Amino acid sequence: MSKAPTFEHAGRLWHDSLSKQLRRRTGKPLSENTRSIYGRSLNRLIEHIGAFRLPVTNRMLRDYIAAMRNAG
Repeated sequence: MSKAPTFEHAGRLWHDSLSKQLRRRTGKPLSENTRSIYGRSLNRLIEHIGAFRLPVTNRMLRDYIAAMRNAG
């Protein structure tokens, strides 16, 4: 049985797939700006929980939110 992927690995796969995805309502590709915003958000998450294996737990998210609050 293989190990679950890390949050970073799964997140990067997801982000790479965005260029192939279409918006639900319009059928147009996601804009470069939207993909960029998602990428920056993903990178911030990876700093804190990237090394953890999936699934992400509530405890990990609570710790991440606490770190965000402490950083202001």
